[in-house]
Amino acid sequence: MSTLPRELVVNILSRQPVKSLCRFRCVSKPWLALITHPQFAKLHLSQTRGGQRLFLIGESLYYVDIENISINADNANVAATKVVFPWMESETELVCIGSYNSLLCITTDEYADLFVCNPSTRECKQIPDFDYYDASHGIGYAESIDDYKYVRIYADAKKGIDVYSLRKDSWTNVQNDFRGKYTLVWGVTLNGAIHWMFTGNGPTVIGAFDLVEEKFKTLPLPYDNLKSNYFSYKIGVVNDHLFLIIQKSCVRKVYGPGNQFWIMKDYGVKASWTRSLKLSLRSSYKPLCYLNNTETLLISQYNIMKIFFNQKDPKYLNIDAVDEDDEFKGEFKTLKVDGIDGDHWTSVYTYVESLASPNYKNNFTAEEFLDLSTENALREYWF
Repeated sequence: MSTLPRELVVNILSRQPVKSLCRFRCVSKPWLALITHPQFAKLHLSQTRGGQRLFLIGESLYYVDIENISINADNANVAATKVVFPWMESETELVCIGSYNSLLCITTDEYADLFVCNPSTRECKQIPDFDYYDASHGIGYAESIDDYKYVRIYADAKKGIDVYSLRKDSWTNVQNDFRGKYTLVWGVTLNGAIHWMFTGNGPTVIGAFDLVEEKFKTLPLPYDNLKSNYFSYKIGVVNDHLFLIIQKSCVRKVYGPGNQFWIMKDYGVKASWTRSLKLSLRSSYKPLCYLNNTETLLISQYNIMKIFFNQKDPKYLNIDAVDEDDEFKGEFKTLKVDGIDGDHWTSVYTYVESLASPNYKNNFTAEEFLDLSTENALREYWF
């Protein structure tokens, strides 16, 4: 490839799968320098948009390529691949407390240590001074400063908020002026912020912790003055949109039929909340993603994944209708996962395959980042 133009070499490499690029790191020192450079990881993610995967976590860690899900008239199945890191021990159960892109924050059921791992590249980093108890956790990415940050919010607001920068490899503590009790063990990341549901004496709100400014802002809910003593809430991200599930029996009497699934189509805009899915009163599903940009929705319930086919109304789906006035509008297939080898998994999450590294170059300055912010500059750096 040495006879090819420089720009073509960089362009070709930036469009290759992560698995191939991991092998290409052994070709030469220049290729290793290029493929492991933080700016190349950003270029690669922008070019490929990342292959979407599921990771299953419990006694072991597995990943599943969503594109490989096979569906026929009788069943649906997919093969899982086991991922092993040196620090994993067979007698402990794994717990995920945050993820973004392909970086997972994983601890064990003993909650003694925290590791940030990339299952695609097999890179791993231990976070120092980990404290699990009486706190909620999350990890996210601040694009403008090119930094991944792990955030720890204590139940006692007086302790402030701990923020660990992967690029600086250091902790900071910022004041927590946001009052309320969080309802999630770990936060949900979107648009450079980590989101939690907060409840208290007043209305329930979504708090978004900005990773650049390192402070909270609030996002509007579809209804005003939602009370935590009437409802329970779940938030998450499906296909790059924030979703909200409002769940409790009295939701039918107060705000309409069924436990409600809402999607915020335009981030931060209250009017963009759209009710997309109506859950039955007995449901406890978590939406994961839509398959291949269709209305076929993959959902999870504890350690079971199901595929929901919308057959009638693409705008308003109804799962597990139980009342006479609820018309069933779809079909389920349970997704069988092959290759688990008797292990059980307790949680499933989506992630995007990328070259994002938990081992940032600590002396990689902001000036370097700005100088290498284009494909042309990266090419000149490499050659």
